[in-house]
Amino acid sequence: MLQRNCSLTALFTSDATVLSDVGCPDASVVCGVNISWVLANATAQDLHYMCLSEEEYLSVHLGPVKSPVFLAVCVTYLTIFMVGVLGNSLTCTVILRNRLMQTPTNYYLMSLAVSDLLVLLLAMPLERYEMWQNYPFLLGGWLLL
Repeated sequence: MLQRNCSLTALFTSDATVLSDVGCPDASVVCGVNISWVLANATAQDLHYMCLSEEEYLSVHLGPVKSPVFLAVCVTYLTIFMVGVLGNSLTCTVILRNRLMQTPTNYYLMSLAVSDLLVLLLAMPLERYEMWQNYPFLLGGWLLL
């Protein structure tokens, strides 16, 4: 099998005739480019982008697959998660078990604690997963709407 050699030198010095019925030189076929367009218009930067592998292309345009600060953010998120779940759970427990704490203001605080618990339990794991693997998203694009 042919190895990928996408340099301009390889395209120009190939033994195949560029404009014949046979087709493109082997180097351009391996790169998957239209040789007539390359010979007429391509710059070195264009050729570089055409010959990137899928992983290289995604890395150039979307960044690294894994966030470079994943460990530090993961430790911070874990601390926020543990403190948040503990504090909000205790708030809900105290308000529900103690009759003197069941006032309209405390019910409002309990509502805030429940919404905070939902964010901690539903949104934070997805955020950590996205930092661990930026793309492709495991659950597809429909969940991101």
